[in-house]
Amino acid sequence: MMEGLVFRALWAGVPIALALILLVPLRRPAYQAMPLAWLAAALIASVLWRMPMTWIVVATVNGVLTAMTILVIVFGALLLLNTLRKAGALSVISASLLQVTTDRRIQALLIGFGFATLVEGTSGFGTPAALAAPLLVGIGFPPLAAAATALIGHAPAVSFGAVGTPILGGVGAALDVAHVREALPVPFLAWITGDITVWNANFHFLGGALIVPLLVVTSLTVWFGRRGEWKRALEAWPMALAAGTAFAVTQNALARLTGPELPSIGGGLAAMLVVVLFAQRRWLQPKVGWGFPDDASGGGARARSPGEPAGSMSLLWAWLPYVLVIVLLLVTRLVWLPFRELFVAPSITWPGILGTELTWSWDFLYSPGVFPFTVVAAASWGLFRMGLPKIRRSVVVTVRQLAAASLAMGAAVAMAQIMMHSGNNALGVDGMLVSLADASARLVGGAFPMVSPWIGALGSFMSGSNTVSNIIFSGYQYQVAAELGYSRTLVVSLQSAGAAVGNIMTVHNLVAVLAVVGGLGKEGLLLRMNALAFVSYLLAVGALGMLAVWLFGAVF
Repeated sequence: MMEGLVFRALWAGVPIALALILLVPLRRPAYQAMPLAWLAAALIASVLWRMPMTWIVVATVNGVLTAMTILVIVFGALLLLNTLRKAGALSVISASLLQVTTDRRIQALLIGFGFATLVEGTSGFGTPAALAAPLLVGIGFPPLAAAATALIGHAPAVSFGAVGTPILGGVGAALDVAHVREALPVPFLAWITGDITVWNANFHFLGGALIVPLLVVTSLTVWFGRRGEWKRALEAWPMALAAGTAFAVTQNALARLTGPELPSIGGGLAAMLVVVLFAQRRWLQPKVGWGFPDDASGGGARARSPGEPAGSMSLLWAWLPYVLVIVLLLVTRLVWLPFRELFVAPSITWPGILGTELTWSWDFLYSPGVFPFTVVAAASWGLFRMGLPKIRRSVVVTVRQLAAASLAMGAAVAMAQIMMHSGNNALGVDGMLVSLADASARLVGGAFPMVSPWIGALGSFMSGSNTVSNIIFSGYQYQVAAELGYSRTLVVSLQSAGAAVGNIMTVHNLVAVLAVVGGLGKEGLLLRMNALAFVSYLLAVGALGMLAVWLFGAVF
């Protein structure tokens, strides 16, 4: 039986391995690599899993439709960015950021870590990179540097992204079943918003929130500096530790006091405040500034064509669209406010796709791409008194940028959907993703807590979502923990924490952020750049999980 499981797991890994080989060593763009990976997944599912052709078509259709919802977010972010650029607001914003510090490492901590985690806390779903990366490009970051910084920097906030959706809508939805409720020593909601939330924060505190700012700075200097730039990263580590500590302490405290909705929002704000305050007063500031080799001066910084001349536009007026985005995201997502249901209720639904039980649904008003991104972009046309020619150029440029990402995104999500739904087969065996997870769990045995976050990361790598990974694997992780006699609370929390880390590497996010900054075709290089942060984070979380299980194994 074990041989059959390993056999299935090896074949299940082929589409993922093919995608990685094409993207990284062969350096093929995602629009070439992902259709081949989708084809491999479809053939393997059909031949080895005996997945009916109807289900392969249904999974592919569902994947394309899901990709469309992601592309809508990218469209809204791009439209807002291009509107601000044409209006001249981006020039003012760039100048204001450059006044805080000209050191690229500190700029990365402020925007790529602080601002990105704040946006993740409010909205999630790929929004942080879509907003933070263009700001970095606007002040002179190369597109790849901006993309890598934003993707790595937002990871510690993902478990509590979109005001707690991965915990409440992911873990909560997956484990809200009778046998779990009956086994719990506390009410179900108290367990999700209490112990699960707190242990997620614990794993992120030591596993990522303190480490990620260091990795952001190190990645920047090593990949984009001159040779031997490791020591230039060390110079900025005191500021990185200050930002990480502010984020981690605030996130952890709010997780205990308020539940999963506010930890990342508060943590992001705290990190930004610390970086701005310390930079202005030159506390923990590196003695010598650092810049990219092609900057005007070594530590100086200049924006690279952030937009058209801004004239006499005030700083507050230039930042107003971003302020509106943050406020509207909060207002429409906080569950204790009466507005959320107004945006969730309207939806486009396709029930029982092609006669199966799979249903596709899209709460279009709840999509940040529609509200607030596109709405705020349209409002900005009036706020900045843009003429019709500028508006038209903003829209045309946005559509052109989006078109290049569509094929790669559609194929990537379609491949993931085939693997996720391959449990619908004539053999009666587990699907491809569950087979991969099950084989790894059986191979490691008692060391399962070390592997648990990697399973979570696999789910988000494939689906592009912490929430979806938690829905797929939380029940599985709960059951394995029960069979091994480990704390189910700790193992499920490791699942969720690992799923957050997977957002660093998921192809969905890579394609989306490169589309926004204009770097499509460089997905493989971006994967290589993010690999160190991805592996380091997961190893740290896994080690902490193993230690926690040894120390608190009697906890439910």
